[in-house]
Amino acid sequence: MLKILAKYFIFFIFITLFSASVFAQDKIVELKQGTYLKGILMQNISTASNKEGDIVELINPANIFFDNIAISENTIYKGVIAKLEKPKLGQDGYFYINIDEIIFPDNSSFSIDAYLWTKKEGGFGGDFTKRTEIKKMHHRIQGIGLIAQIIPTGPRSMGKDFEIKAGEEFVIVIKHNTELIFE
Repeated sequence: MLKILAKYFIFFIFITLFSASVFAQDKIVELKQGTYLKGILMQNISTASNKEGDIVELINPANIFFDNIAISENTIYKGVIAKLEKPKLGQDGYFYINIDEIIFPDNSSFSIDAYLWTKKEGGFGGDFTKRTEIKKMHHRIQGIGLIAQIIPTGPRSMGKDFEIKAGEEFVIVIKHNTELIFE
């Protein structure tokens, strides 16, 4: 009886080791459209000193777990300034940033398609400037009388440069479903 159990035990160990090595599967993490990742900006970005095509890097501040795989702390999210406009009359400078690569601490990398979340879907700056003159508009309200309302008019002022300081934290949003395959 003991010999039979020993044979089954050895057979079980052999099958377990054999199947683990032969049938080893790649681990897949699926980042679905709209997935949020957190990143901290590693350099200043400004409409005064940067140009389109400049590299932008953010660093992952903490481990992010997907099933049994982690996007580890210190993973780099790398992207580019996709569009940049200098300030002009009536509008502040603005830029858009696209994130296109994720680089893990072991230097393995994957292509992704993402942007930094803002109210303008990845755009920073670009606000309209204030008007340079004011005008009084008179209104008559029954029971109150004549009222003067001040309304901004005239041309808009010159825009200002827009800047983001290093160390600011952002939410990175995945644009399209992406699979990260770990071997």
